[in-house]
Amino acid sequence: MIKGPTPMRIFIWAALFPLLSACESQLPVAGDGLSKAVVEVLPDARVVLLDDQNVLQFTAAAASVPQSASVPGRSSWVYRVGTGDVLKIIVWGVSELNDPSQYIEGAPAPGTVVQADGTVFFPYVGAVEVSGKTVPEIREALTKGLSEYFPDPQVEVRVIEFNSQSAVISGAVENPARYPLSTNPTRLLDLVAQARLDPARADTERVILRRNGKTYPINLDAFVRYGRESSNPLVLDGDTVFVPDRKPDEAFVLGEIKTASSVNISERDVSLTQIVSEAGGLNIRGADARGIFVFRRDGDGLTVFQLDVSNPSAYLIGTRFAMQAQDVVFVTTDPVSRWNRLISDLLPSLSLYQNASNI
Repeated sequence: MIKGPTPMRIFIWAALFPLLSACESQLPVAGDGLSKAVVEVLPDARVVLLDDQNVLQFTAAAASVPQSASVPGRSSWVYRVGTGDVLKIIVWGVSELNDPSQYIEGAPAPGTVVQADGTVFFPYVGAVEVSGKTVPEIREALTKGLSEYFPDPQVEVRVIEFNSQSAVISGAVENPARYPLSTNPTRLLDLVAQARLDPARADTERVILRRNGKTYPINLDAFVRYGRESSNPLVLDGDTVFVPDRKPDEAFVLGEIKTASSVNISERDVSLTQIVSEAGGLNIRGADARGIFVFRRDGDGLTVFQLDVSNPSAYLIGTRFAMQAQDVVFVTTDPVSRWNRLISDLLPSLSLYQNASNI
């Protein structure tokens, strides 16, 4: 998708304008001329001539799914009662131990709040330590205490308000807030669903989970699309989840093509042949079909891919070469010796674009 101007786009085009104005610049496309130019201007660059044997390995690398970090913590969930939780305790058949209002339709459910010291008070039993215990453990403690006064007491315990454990979610969601954790396990996808993801903004491949002072990148999209369990970890008390805004991934097409363009590849797979076609195709009179180049940064290095379409069947190779964000496609004219000036202009402009994208 070719987009209209935005403030960032205007900045990027201003950075790349010297390249557009130098479309008559020409570069060697084969043999010793290309090798010499690369050695002189890009001593650390790698030049790859795309063919049937190697194109798939670059496509596989481009299409790889970002990995999720391994998040330490429990793999299963058991809710343990804590300070601030509200319990509903019923002793069946013993009316004096039960609040009469619980039998009135529409009346608020009566409850017992867990105090700051982790206890609740219950008649005949007194203060009962409940903090850190499960509901069955609390039921057992109350049953044991009441059995001294009532034969075979039938005790029911429920948590009716979950206040002691929670997780926070913020970022590209409609309802950023602190959400309580309950007896049902909450996984990352559940928390995101509660907060209502903003699909127009959210980057679900780069969700951040913070736990115990450490940060873990999570590709939630990998769970939704591919079922990767590590990408949908269990949410624990005190976790903080941040869903970042999606930065538009763009590739650029310059040189001897019909329309110099920036193409949004954020939500779709775009091949080299496709991106050239969307830019209107080659200028038949000026373009050198041997000289379709893709400039791609790999960390601190640079790889220059070359597709020779002097034989039209090579366009099929281009359909299997996947574009990546910040790739620059350049179509050269008939080869002469002005490659050095082109590259000298191109590299600072690419660095300027990368720095602007990170702001």
